[in-house]
Amino acid sequence: MKYFLSKFYTVLGTFFLSLITASFCNAASELGDSTNKAKMTINVGIYAPFSEKSAFIGRNMLGAMEIARDQLKSTEINYEFYTLDKMPNNANAAETLQKFIDAHHINVIMTEGTESGALVAPLAKKNKLIHFCLTDDSIIADGKNNFQAQSPNHKQSAALTKSTKPEFIAQFKQEYLSHPISEAGYAFDVFHLIHNSALLAMQTHSDFSSQAIATHLLAIEPGMGVMGAFNIGKNGVSYKKQTLTA
Repeated sequence: MKYFLSKFYTVLGTFFLSLITASFCNAASELGDSTNKAKMTINVGIYAPFSEKSAFIGRNMLGAMEIARDQLKSTEINYEFYTLDKMPNNANAAETLQKFIDAHHINVIMTEGTESGALVAPLAKKNKLIHFCLTDDSIIADGKNNFQAQSPNHKQSAALTKSTKPEFIAQFKQEYLSHPISEAGYAFDVFHLIHNSALLAMQTHSDFSSQAIATHLLAIEPGMGVMGAFNIGKNGVSYKKQTLTA
């Protein structure tokens, strides 16, 4: 009888222990799910050449932002990148871009060149996106949804041989086995600015939005990026004329 009771209590104890363990695992799982849900996702679209002779432009922009994302290792924001090859005929480009924005729930979009920037600008305003165009033409910038990034120190689509942050050039060459171009430097700098603005927007705005990001973006103090010393104005990012180091 004693042996029977002893075995019974052993089995009973094992049963309750398994219940406690299961409850703990469920609680940990729920905590993990809650943590993941709390992480903001920002979908970044890139509308640039990704095919034929100019494909290196889009690939440089994407590669630079991937490097920036991996360096940041953000615990608050998850970034997803989506690309759309620049269309030679603008007749149906706006419609295709709208489908691209809708399909991937784009929050931020980056373009290269005035032509692409002018095409995307009204869509950015309509969809309340943050749009950065790598161009020296300020006509597309409105200080709300559309911004530009330009520098007097570099030519468009030119090899980025000199920078105030030569370590970026070294890392790009190591990871992609090719020399970065100026668009890569712009994309890297812009990504960091958007990330910093998004972090501040999350802290100060319950209704996280592109407008909240834009507000903090315009308030960023002058700094130093891959492309040189920059200022943030109503049109976006402008770089000072200066002598860069290799």
